[in-house]
Amino acid sequence: MRRFFNFIKNLLILAIMAAAVVNYHEQIQTFLLEAAGTASTYLEQKGLKSKTLDLSVGIVAESNEKVTKNTTGYRWPKATAKVYIGVKQTDLYNATVNAMAAWNQTGAFTFKQTKNKKNAQIVVVANSKNNGAACLTTYKYLSHTNRLYSAQVALNTYYLENDYYNYTQARIVNTVEHELGHAIGLDHRTGVTVMYPTGSIYTIQPKDIKLVKKIYKSKS
Repeated sequence: MRRFFNFIKNLLILAIMAAAVVNYHEQIQTFLLEAAGTASTYLEQKGLKSKTLDLSVGIVAESNEKVTKNTTGYRWPKATAKVYIGVKQTDLYNATVNAMAAWNQTGAFTFKQTKNKKNAQIVVVANSKNNGAACLTTYKYLSHTNRLYSAQVALNTYYLENDYYNYTQARIVNTVEHELGHAIGLDHRTGVTVMYPTGSIYTIQPKDIKLVKKIYKSKS
Protein backbone atom coordinates (compact mmCIF):
# COMPACT_ATOMS: atom_id res chain seq x y z
CA MET A 1 0.00 0.00 0.00
CA ARG A 2 2.86 2.36 0.88
CA ARG A 3 4.40 1.76 -2.54
CA PHE A 4 1.10 2.64 -4.17
CA PHE A 5 0.86 5.95 -2.26
CA ASN A 6 4.50 6.74 -3.06
CA PHE A 7 3.77 6.04 -6.72
CA ILE A 8 0.75 8.37 -6.63
CA LYS A 9 2.80 11.06 -4.82
CA ASN A 10 5.62 10.86 -7.34
CA LEU A 11 3.11 10.96 -10.18
CA LEU A 12 1.55 14.12 -8.73
CA ILE A 13 4.99 15.71 -8.31
CA LEU A 14 5.85 14.94 -11.93
CA ALA A 15 2.50 16.36 -13.07
CA ILE A 16 3.10 19.57 -11.09
CA MET A 17 6.63 19.90 -12.49
CA ALA A 18 5.37 19.33 -16.03
CA ALA A 19 2.68 21.97 -15.57
CA ALA A 20 5.28 24.40 -14.23
CA VAL A 21 7.55 23.79 -17.22
CA VAL A 22 4.69 24.32 -19.66
CA ASN A 23 3.65 27.50 -17.87
CA TYR A 24 7.25 28.77 -17.82
CA HIS A 25 7.62 27.98 -21.52
CA GLU A 26 4.42 29.88 -22.28
CA GLN A 27 5.63 32.84 -20.22
CA ILE A 28 8.94 32.87 -22.11
CA GLN A 29 7.10 32.75 -25.44
CA THR A 30 4.83 35.58 -24.33
CA PHE A 31 7.82 37.64 -23.22
CA LEU A 32 9.62 37.09 -26.51
CA LEU A 33 6.54 37.97 -28.52
CA GLU A 34 5.99 41.12 -26.46
CA ALA A 35 9.66 42.07 -26.83
CA ALA A 36 9.53 41.49 -30.57
CA GLY A 37 6.36 43.52 -30.81
CA THR A 38 7.89 46.37 -28.81
CA ALA A 39 11.01 46.35 -30.97
CA SER A 40 8.96 46.26 -34.15
CA THR A 41 6.76 49.12 -32.93
CA TYR A 42 9.83 51.16 -32.00
CA LEU A 43 11.41 50.62 -35.40
CA GLU A 44 8.19 51.51 -37.16
CA GLN A 45 7.93 54.70 -35.09
CA LYS A 46 11.43 55.53 -36.22
CA GLY A 47 10.50 54.82 -39.81
CA LEU A 48 12.58 51.64 -39.92
CA LYS A 49 11.66 48.04 -40.60
CA SER A 50 13.53 45.34 -38.68
CA LYS A 51 13.74 43.06 -41.73
CA THR A 52 15.05 45.81 -43.98
CA LEU A 53 17.46 47.53 -41.58
CA ASP A 54 20.38 47.71 -44.01
CA LEU A 55 22.97 50.23 -42.82
CA SER A 56 25.74 51.53 -45.05
CA VAL A 57 28.62 53.83 -44.15
CA GLY A 58 29.97 57.00 -45.75
CA ILE A 59 33.05 59.03 -44.80
CA VAL A 60 33.96 62.61 -45.71
CA ALA A 61 37.24 64.26 -44.69
CA GLU A 62 38.46 67.83 -44.86
CA SER A 63 40.91 67.86 -47.75
CA ASN A 64 42.27 69.70 -50.76
CA GLU A 65 40.47 67.48 -53.25
CA LYS A 66 38.90 69.19 -56.26
CA VAL A 67 36.05 66.74 -56.78
CA THR A 68 32.77 68.16 -55.49
CA LYS A 69 29.22 66.77 -55.49
CA ASN A 70 27.33 69.44 -53.49
CA THR A 71 25.29 66.81 -51.60
CA THR A 72 25.95 63.29 -50.36
CA GLY A 73 22.46 62.19 -51.39
CA TYR A 74 21.50 61.35 -47.80
CA ARG A 75 19.38 63.32 -45.34
CA TRP A 76 17.62 63.09 -42.01
CA PRO A 77 13.85 62.48 -42.00
CA LYS A 78 13.36 66.05 -40.74
CA ALA A 79 15.52 69.18 -40.68
CA THR A 80 16.59 68.60 -37.10
CA ALA A 81 19.01 66.37 -35.21
CA LYS A 82 20.18 65.84 -31.64
CA VAL A 83 23.89 66.34 -31.03
CA TYR A 84 26.05 64.98 -28.22
CA ILE A 85 29.31 66.90 -27.73
CA GLY A 86 31.83 64.43 -26.37
CA VAL A 87 34.93 66.62 -26.37
CA LYS A 88 36.78 67.80 -23.26
CA GLN A 89 38.82 70.54 -24.94
CA THR A 90 37.22 73.90 -24.14
CA ASP A 91 38.07 75.47 -27.50
CA LEU A 92 36.61 72.54 -29.45
CA TYR A 93 33.52 72.35 -27.24
CA ASN A 94 32.82 76.07 -27.62
CA ALA A 95 33.47 75.89 -31.36
CA THR A 96 30.91 73.09 -31.68
CA VAL A 97 28.29 75.02 -29.69
CA ASN A 98 28.91 78.13 -31.81
CA ALA A 99 28.79 76.16 -35.05
CA MET A 100 25.46 74.60 -34.06
CA ALA A 101 24.11 78.05 -33.18
CA ALA A 102 25.28 79.41 -36.54
CA TRP A 103 23.37 76.71 -38.41
CA ASN A 104 20.32 77.17 -36.20
CA GLN A 105 20.23 80.89 -36.97
CA THR A 106 19.90 80.14 -40.69
CA GLY A 107 16.50 78.52 -40.20
CA ALA A 108 17.52 75.77 -42.63
CA PHE A 109 18.36 73.13 -40.03
CA THR A 110 18.08 72.86 -36.24
CA PHE A 111 20.68 71.18 -34.05
CA LYS A 112 19.62 70.34 -30.50
CA GLN A 113 22.28 69.55 -27.93
CA THR A 114 21.66 66.54 -25.71
CA LYS A 115 23.54 65.35 -22.63
CA ASN A 116 22.49 61.77 -23.32
CA LYS A 117 24.79 60.15 -25.88
CA LYS A 118 22.34 57.30 -26.46
CA ASN A 119 19.68 59.76 -27.62
CA ALA A 120 22.01 61.58 -30.01
CA GLN A 121 21.87 61.23 -33.77
CA ILE A 122 25.16 63.08 -34.23
CA VAL A 123 28.12 62.60 -31.89
CA VAL A 124 31.09 64.98 -31.86
CA VAL A 125 34.36 63.51 -30.57
CA ALA A 126 38.02 64.48 -30.50
CA ASN A 127 41.09 62.50 -31.49
CA SER A 128 44.73 63.16 -32.28
CA LYS A 129 45.99 61.54 -35.47
CA ASN A 130 48.63 62.51 -38.01
CA ASN A 131 46.41 61.42 -40.89
CA GLY A 132 46.23 64.54 -43.06
CA ALA A 133 42.65 65.40 -42.04
CA ALA A 134 41.81 68.06 -39.46
CA CYS A 135 38.31 66.57 -39.25
CA LEU A 136 36.50 63.46 -40.36
CA THR A 137 32.75 62.87 -40.58
CA THR A 138 31.43 59.33 -40.72
CA TYR A 139 27.74 58.74 -41.29
CA LYS A 140 25.48 55.72 -41.48
CA TYR A 141 22.40 55.63 -43.65
CA LEU A 142 19.60 53.28 -44.62
CA SER A 143 20.54 52.18 -48.11
CA HIS A 144 16.96 51.49 -49.19
CA THR A 145 15.68 54.97 -48.24
CA ASN A 146 18.87 57.10 -48.26
CA ARG A 147 17.88 58.38 -44.83
CA LEU A 148 20.67 59.17 -42.38
CA TYR A 149 20.72 56.95 -39.30
CA SER A 150 23.67 58.34 -37.33
CA ALA A 151 26.79 60.44 -37.77
CA GLN A 152 30.07 61.04 -35.98
CA VAL A 153 32.21 64.16 -36.33
CA ALA A 154 35.82 63.62 -35.27
CA LEU A 155 37.80 66.80 -34.53
CA ASN A 156 41.52 66.18 -34.83
CA THR A 157 43.54 68.01 -32.17
CA TYR A 158 46.78 67.08 -33.96
CA TYR A 159 45.97 69.88 -36.40
CA LEU A 160 43.31 72.02 -34.74
CA GLU A 161 45.31 72.66 -31.56
CA ASN A 162 48.76 72.77 -33.14
CA ASP A 163 50.10 76.33 -33.54
CA TYR A 164 52.02 75.23 -36.62
CA TYR A 165 48.77 74.92 -38.60
CA ASN A 166 47.42 78.34 -37.55
CA TYR A 167 43.91 77.27 -36.61
CA THR A 168 42.38 80.31 -34.93
CA GLN A 169 39.15 79.87 -32.98
CA ALA A 170 37.25 81.37 -35.92
CA ARG A 171 38.77 78.79 -38.27
CA ILE A 172 37.87 75.98 -35.87
CA VAL A 173 34.26 77.19 -35.78
CA ASN A 174 34.21 77.27 -39.59
CA THR A 175 35.60 73.75 -39.60
CA VAL A 176 32.87 72.44 -37.30
CA GLU A 177 30.21 74.23 -39.38
CA HIS A 178 31.70 72.43 -42.40
CA GLU A 179 31.59 69.03 -40.68
CA LEU A 180 28.04 69.54 -39.44
CA GLY A 181 27.21 70.31 -43.06
CA HIS A 182 28.48 66.84 -43.98
CA ALA A 183 26.48 65.36 -41.10
CA ILE A 184 23.22 66.71 -42.56
CA GLY A 185 23.86 65.74 -46.18
CA LEU A 186 26.16 68.34 -47.74
CA ASP A 187 29.26 67.40 -49.69
CA HIS A 188 32.14 69.57 -50.86
CA ARG A 189 31.38 72.54 -53.12
CA THR A 190 33.43 75.00 -55.12
CA GLY A 191 33.52 78.77 -54.66
CA VAL A 192 32.76 80.76 -51.53
CA THR A 193 30.96 78.22 -49.33
CA VAL A 194 31.30 76.65 -45.90
CA MET A 195 31.60 73.36 -47.78
CA TYR A 196 34.76 74.39 -49.63
CA PRO A 197 36.96 71.26 -49.54
CA THR A 198 39.63 72.74 -47.26
CA GLY A 199 36.86 73.27 -44.74
CA SER A 200 38.01 76.15 -42.56
CA ILE A 201 38.15 79.14 -44.91
CA TYR A 202 34.51 80.24 -45.07
CA THR A 203 31.58 80.36 -42.69
CA ILE A 204 28.00 79.45 -43.71
CA GLN A 205 26.97 81.27 -46.88
CA PRO A 206 23.55 82.07 -48.43
CA LYS A 207 24.15 79.39 -51.08
CA ASP A 208 24.67 76.81 -48.32
CA ILE A 209 21.43 77.81 -46.61
CA LYS A 210 19.56 77.62 -49.90
CA LEU A 211 20.88 74.14 -50.63
CA VAL A 212 19.99 72.76 -47.18
CA LYS A 213 16.47 74.18 -47.46
CA LYS A 214 16.15 72.56 -50.87
CA ILE A 215 17.29 69.18 -49.52
CA TYR A 216 14.83 69.19 -46.64
CA LYS A 217 11.96 70.66 -48.61
CA SER A 218 12.06 67.66 -50.92
CA LYS A 219 9.90 64.67 -49.93
CA SER A 220 12.09 62.18 -51.77
